[in-house]
Order: sequence, then structure tokens, then C-alpha cells
Amino acid sequence: MTKVAVTGERSAWSAKMRVLVTGGDQTGPLAAVRALRAAGYEPWVAASGPEAYAARSRAAAGVIPVPESGAEPERFVEGLHTAAEELGISVLLGGTERDLVAIARGRNRLGALATGTPELDSVLRITSKKIVNELAVQIGLKVPSTIEVDRGRLNAGNGIALPVFLKPLRSELDTSEGGLIHAETQLINTQHELRQVAQTLRGERWLLQEYVQGRLGAICGVAWNGAIVCAVHQRAERIWPADVGVSAYARTVPPDPVLQDAVARLVSALG
Repeated sequence: MTKVAVTGERSAWSAKMRVLVTGGDQTGPLAAVRALRAAGYEPWVAASGPEAYAARSRAAAGVIPVPESGAEPERFVEGLHTAAEELGISVLLGGTERDLVAIARGRNRLGALATGTPELDSVLRITSKKIVNELAVQIGLKVPSTIEVDRGRLNAGNGIALPVFLKPLRSELDTSEGGLIHAETQLINTQHELRQVAQTLRGERWLLQEYVQGRLGAICGVAWNGAIVCAVHQRAERIWPADVGVSAYARTVPPDPVLQDAVARLVSALG
């Protein structure tokens, strides 16, 4: 296994707990690595490419090259296990949705390193857009009108108000080869688009969700044992892709206690 050490004095890390963060190719794990370093830990990064964001961070102690978890989940898990043994990793943090699925499915191979990572049923529950949507409605959150449809309903298009968001039941879908492939949410503006997209979709069932105009907001934070430990509220200044994406640039805003309380109930309900 190849390890790429970040420049700096390695002796400064010798007494720190080693944490392995996966998904170094994404920006979220980069933030996690910076936070871990600031808190006094020794963060290592698992990444599938040399150009990974977190791999270039001075906050990282080093980089573990691993296969992409969606394409080769078993080799990905094996790479994490080998790294843990060679480096004395104490804690594993899955940095992306597909990494969490691969880790949960490979828990037996990871042994003690799997301690603290979620079980597969928990991962599949919290990544199900259908389950999260239904629980959100039950606890009283304002949720855009959402229905579950099959391919026949999409082809017919009758009674479907446009524009509408077409969402997979979960963002990471199983492939016939045993891996995972990312499925995007799509904004549908015309009946022709709806029928066209229906022919290319993976799976047999999807969600149609009302298109609502406005500023995208989010509550980001940490939950432990069903309770929110900390949270920050943000408002998107820019999203990508336009009209259908996630925050590309966001600004911290004052907290909304009522909304945060509702989100706390949702987190608790998800288990």
C-alpha cells in the first residue's frame, strides 16, 4: 500500500489519535479533516485519486489511496482495513453516502475499525429520500408535495403538474455488478422531457416533488444517540447545478430555534 505523507514534521503527530476520513475527493471530508486537526487529532485521508481536495490539505497527516467505493466496494473496504492495521488507526469516519454504504456492508471485514460506524439498516434508512420525507411530514415539517411513481406513470404524464423535481428513492443506487452508481435529481419542465428521462432512469420507482422557488437553506451539525450536539444554520448564495443543485457557496445565518427543534425530532425519529 502506498502512503503519501503531507509535508511537515511527523514527530509533531506522534502522540495524537489517528482518524481515517474517507471521501477525500469531496469538499465535505476536507472540512472534517481541518476540524479534526484543529481539535488535536491526526487525520489521515482515504481518496481514490491524487487530485483529491483533502489529499492536498496541510491539515492531513497523509493519504491512503483506495479504489472508488462505488465501483469496487470490497477492495475499498480491504484498503481501509490494511491502512488501519499499518498505521494504527483508531477511528473511521465515512465521508460520503456511498462510502457509508460500502463500509456498512463490509463491517465484518473491518473488525474493530467498524466500531462507531452505522449498521447497514441505519444507513439505508437515513439515505432513503422516501423514508426521510414521510417522517418529516409526520413530525410537522413543511415538505413540498411528494408522490411515488413508476415508469408507467412517468410515460403517461397525466395529472403531473410541471415543473417538478424527479428524484431517485436514494442517491446511490445498486448496480448489477454489486457496486453503487450516483443518481441525480432532475428538474422536469415539459411532458416531452418527462417521457425522455423516464427511458434512461435506473430502477423502477421514483419520487416526484413539487418545484418550490426560494432560497436554499440548511441546518448542518452533529447528532449523537439521536440528539443534536451542535448545529449551524446557513443560506445558499449560490447553488450548483443551477435550479436543482446543492449549496456551492453559503452564508451562516442566525439560528431558527423552531426549525432546529423540528429537525432534532426528525433526527431522533430516524434513529
